[in-house]
Amino acid sequence: MLKTFAVFLLVFTASTSTATKYCIYKVKRGDTLYSIARASRLSLKKLLKINKNRIKKANLLKVGQEILVPCKALEDLAGMCRYKVRKGDSIAKLAAKLGLSVKKIAKINNINPKKGLRYGQMLMLPCDNLLDLKIIERVKLRDVEGILPRSFRLYSVKFISPVGKAVKVAVVGNRVDLPLSRGERVVAAASGKVIYVERSINAMGTLVILKHPRNLYTTYAGSNIKWRVREGQKLQRGWILGYATDDTILRFEILKGNKPVKPQRFVEEVR
Repeated sequence: MLKTFAVFLLVFTASTSTATKYCIYKVKRGDTLYSIARASRLSLKKLLKINKNRIKKANLLKVGQEILVPCKALEDLAGMCRYKVRKGDSIAKLAAKLGLSVKKIAKINNINPKKGLRYGQMLMLPCDNLLDLKIIERVKLRDVEGILPRSFRLYSVKFISPVGKAVKVAVVGNRVDLPLSRGERVVAAASGKVIYVERSINAMGTLVILKHPRNLYTTYAGSNIKWRVREGQKLQRGWILGYATDDTILRFEILKGNKPVKPQRFVEEVR
């Protein structure tokens, strides 16, 4: 396998009955026509024939020169792997999951980014990114969009939304993520007592925990939130806990004792 980092894009050339898919491989230092042909599983004669308009002389191959190779050869030449499009896939969703740009995926696969992908369609994508995706998918928490209503009841305790209104949220595992705009307030979801305030930044940002009747607790966490409460303070439902100093995400969770309450009990699922 050639150890090289390639820059390429996909192109198509047509035969009389089918379209043969080729990629443009950018020659790197140390490459030879023979080594590229071997990695492409082509004879030197066939490689030269495919590139008759690109390679003027068989013994002159320049660094940075772009030549055609079969796309599957990128598995050896450029660390690329084939990916079969799944139901619900789009270029934008794949780009977000793989940490690539939409433009790059579209360019690699010679497709229009504005057009949808076909179920079962084969794409060439970086192997490292695909491996990362497989690992992430094994441990990623379920992310579901829903509506957190303005008010709801749990264990006979009345709650309100921590932003004081119905809002579209993301359910991530046992927590609810709510969007906050700069200046927007965060309020106590139920009457209770502040038992913890963390004002320094940790993995979840800063944190406030309230204790409520029926051994219920609520947690409020996020970056760019300025808390206005202190430990030991008693609050009524709807009283202000703090303000967002910038656009951010509030991570909200309800617990019964030390066990999370499933968000499905109070979030209306919409997807």
